[in-house]
Amino acid sequence: MKMFCRTDQQSICYLCSMDEHKDHDTVSAAAERTERQSELGRRRQKIQKGLQDRERDLKLLQQEEGAINGSADKAVNDSEKIFTELIRLLEKRSSDVNQQIRSQQETEVSRVREPQERLEQEIIELKRKDHELKQLSDTKDHNQILHNYPSLSLSESTHSSSIRIRPLRYFEDVTACVSQVLSRESLTGRCYWEVELGGRAVGVAVSYKDISRAGDSASRLQSQVLRPPQ
Repeated sequence: MKMFCRTDQQSICYLCSMDEHKDHDTVSAAAERTERQSELGRRRQKIQKGLQDRERDLKLLQQEEGAINGSADKAVNDSEKIFTELIRLLEKRSSDVNQQIRSQQETEVSRVREPQERLEQEIIELKRKDHELKQLSDTKDHNQILHNYPSLSLSESTHSSSIRIRPLRYFEDVTACVSQVLSRESLTGRCYWEVELGGRAVGVAVSYKDISRAGDSASRLQSQVLRPPQ
């Protein structure tokens, strides 16, 4: 079986190559082996090239995956730090605002408590006098009325009300200010601010709802530098 029939793609002996395969394309088995070996080499080269390309691409994808995970982890850590700091600042600012409100509350309550206590004492005294006068008025004994009448203080009350109740919006403005600060409410219609300028320029920036959060100059705040008139 040292011969190979390429027509029938099978190994044959020398006698067969002279008989039933005499008109076929026949070569020695060694020659066919050399040809096939060369073809196998070329195919292996292609396979190895494809393997190297795929391994390179796989490595690049693995590196990209690692970069994605690393970037995401860093973003999460940075965000946690930023929000933790924001929460700390907001809690501190909330505590400061609450302390200021309570301090102002004490001031306002003290302002109204003093006249309150004075009026309460005056009311008690007036009720006492009214009760004495009523008792004296209800007595049937003329002599008792005449005897006790001079001892009663009959001075007329000269009290005149000076109490001015303020509008019931003591601390609502604080809530409104905190709510602008937190960007919970937007401005509508035409709004303007009057600014008094000194010797330096003042930068005024205005943001709007659809402004870009990041990127090119489109994300910049619309601003204008105001300078005092010459």
